[in-house]
Amino acid sequence: MAHFFILKYILKYGLAGLLLTSFLGATIFLPFTPELAFPPLLIAGVSPYMIVLISALGSVGGAAVNYALGYWGSNEIEKRVEKWEIERVKKYADRYGTLGLFFIMMFPVPLPVDPITVFFGMTHMRFDFFCVTVFLGKVVKYAMLVGLVEGIVRVL
Repeated sequence: MAHFFILKYILKYGLAGLLLTSFLGATIFLPFTPELAFPPLLIAGVSPYMIVLISALGSVGGAAVNYALGYWGSNEIEKRVEKWEIERVKKYADRYGTLGLFFIMMFPVPLPVDPITVFFGMTHMRFDFFCVTVFLGKVVKYAMLVGLVEGIVRVL
């Protein structure tokens, strides 16, 4: 039901609604993926380039919130999450760094990958590298999905 409300909001407010929902959906607080809005926006005639850009920018903002939670709230997180889980993700972040983050962000299936960005804050990855990497990964992901959806919409 919440997804229907969010989609109605996006359609009513267009790209501004997409920006806000991409931001909120990328945080750990609202489980929503902006990909659900791509078909109706494309059918409404919104530029696919703008959909990709706005979705990626909103997602970077939401990921930055997660990063900040990890950066400044790591002591609290360590109290609530199993130590072995934290160590596993920190090990991954240390080993693969920005390249690993890029591949996680570009994964083209709407899986809940955004909460992982909390752990990159916990490892104190440079914030500028973090933002650029998330942005580029999301651009690749959203470009692939918008291209796929646009092809399907054209056929219909």
